[in-house]
Amino acid sequence: MTTQKPILSPAGIVIILLTLLYATILISGYDGNPALRGDCPYYYATALSLLSDGDIYLDNQLTGNPEKHSNEVSLDRNGNLVPKHNIVLAIFSLPLVALMGEQGAVAFNFFQILLCVHILYLWISSYCSPGVSLVSTLLIGTVSLLPHYVFNYSQDILATTLLLAAIVVLDLSSTRGDRLIIAGLLLGTACVARFPYLVFVPPLIILWPFARPRAWLCFVAGLAIPITLLLGYNTVLFGHPLVSSYDRIAVFQAGAWQIAATQRSDFSTDFFFTGLVGQILDRDHGLFWTSPVTLPSFLGFVSLFRKRRRLGAYLAISFLLLYLFFSPYRYWNTSHYGNRFLFPVIILSGLPLALLIEALKRWPKWLRRVDLAGT
Repeated sequence: MTTQKPILSPAGIVIILLTLLYATILISGYDGNPALRGDCPYYYATALSLLSDGDIYLDNQLTGNPEKHSNEVSLDRNGNLVPKHNIVLAIFSLPLVALMGEQGAVAFNFFQILLCVHILYLWISSYCSPGVSLVSTLLIGTVSLLPHYVFNYSQDILATTLLLAAIVVLDLSSTRGDRLIIAGLLLGTACVARFPYLVFVPPLIILWPFARPRAWLCFVAGLAIPITLLLGYNTVLFGHPLVSSYDRIAVFQAGAWQIAATQRSDFSTDFFFTGLVGQILDRDHGLFWTSPVTLPSFLGFVSLFRKRRRLGAYLAISFLLLYLFFSPYRYWNTSHYGNRFLFPVIILSGLPLALLIEALKRWPKWLRRVDLAGT
């Protein structure tokens, strides 16, 4: 007698359920406000400029009163308006934007979230049973910030997806050179999309300390490609590889555009305590309130340290570094919901969450053994 295989795999069930949920959010229009809110219109303007003009000069893409775009664009060394925000999302989403315009931008965001949770499921399933992997992935996909960023056009989601993919490749692959180059390429692109994700690079020494020199060389070669492109981009536009668009933020004053300041001035120890506490407990943006599944997930680090000590140490240190990086940032709480700057913490905590669920499943057996030993 043969066992009939299920029609849908757990991975398929996850994608179907989340697709239905996220599609409902898209159809409902979320909160009634435009999908392209906050920084999103500037990502979209960059994509339009690339498509229509073949450049990233935004002078003819910005509409309305120039003053409303102050602090949202930058000036290159020739006085042209260029994106303040990194252009990775605009490049990745070009095909869908070309086909569907603003709807294409939102569609790209929809697909990248589904890709992110699918990669997360695959990673979790390499450590846990299919059922636990399904439950933990669904919890991350529903009881976190993710549903609130479906009707959006988010570079944070893209960068987090690239970061997740890089960590999965490093964690699950052997020391094969081609995979390590891909891992480096993914991690480097994530860091170019979101500069603060560079904090995930140094702790790799913990995750991967005994790799052969050739393996490190392959990984660094992949990492160097997007970083080198970024340094070249900075040199061409701003005259120096270490001067970025965030160092030449433009404001419209006295009828002309001029450089206001560098974003580095928005980081100060004066804001540190507020950010340190607020990122956890703030009613509108703290993880405790806006992503209820995240903090309990940290209990799973006990099981992760037992199963994969170096990976657990890597994730714990990287989470802490990212959290501390944004604590002194003046505008850590500017997301429309929650704190999008901590998306890597929210997504990557899916693995310790799954291990926590597996540990809780074993508790009844452990309690029965205690009862038997006491009789």
